[in-house]
Amino acid sequence: MPYQFAGHCRCGGSQVEFHSQHPLNQLGPRACDCDFCTERKLHWLSDPAGKLFVHFEQHYVIQQQGSGQAQFLTCAGCGTVVAVTFPFQPQRLGALNSDVLDEKAQLQHSALVSPKQLNPEEKKPRWQKAWMAISIEGEPAEAYR
Repeated sequence: MPYQFAGHCRCGGSQVEFHSQHPLNQLGPRACDCDFCTERKLHWLSDPAGKLFVHFEQHYVIQQQGSGQAQFLTCAGCGTVVAVTFPFQPQRLGALNSDVLDEKAQLQHSALVSPKQLNPEEKKPRWQKAWMAISIEGEPAEAYR
C-alpha cells in the first residue's frame, strides 16, 4: 500500500501501524454518538482496502459496550482505547482510534455516525463494509462489560 502511518497510546505501551490506499488528508474519521465513544471522545478511522497492525507491549483490556458485539481494545497501562474490532471469519476486522495517530492533524473533520440506531443484526454488515483487516499482537489482560 502506498501510505503507511504510525501512532501510539498515551503511555507508549501500544503502537499502531496503519496502511492505507489514501493520504490522511483524504480520510475522515467517524465520531460515534454512543455514550461510550462520546465520553472518551473517540473518533474511528478505517480504510476498507487498508490494514491495521496493533502491537501491545503490555497486556490489553477488551471492553464490550452497547450490543456487546464489538471489542474495544484498550491499553492496560494508560487506558487509551486503541481500536475497535470484531472477529469476523475468516478475518478479524476493525477500526483505529484516530487520536493515536502521530499525524492526526492531517485528517479531515470527523463525520457524526449513530450506530446505536441500528439493531445488532444490522451492525455487523455495516462493519464488514467500513472496517479493515486488523492484526493484534499482545495478550489480553481481562474482559469486562
